[in-house]
Amino acid sequence: MAGKEVESTGAGRAAPRLHDVLPASELTLFPKLDHFGPEKDPAGIATALPTFFLNTGSS
Repeated sequence: MAGKEVESTGAGRAAPRLHDVLPASELTLFPKLDHFGPEKDPAGIATALPTFFLNTGSS
């Protein structure tokens, strides 16, 4: 998961780069959310979690 600072911070830039080198990874972007996304929009974050957990471990 990455937020609105995906291009402006080192940590933000790391998410897409890791996604590029980890073949089984999935990148979910939340362009309006920052580090406090789970506190600001818990429902929005929660919608991404079932897909993540259902896909974890399936290779």
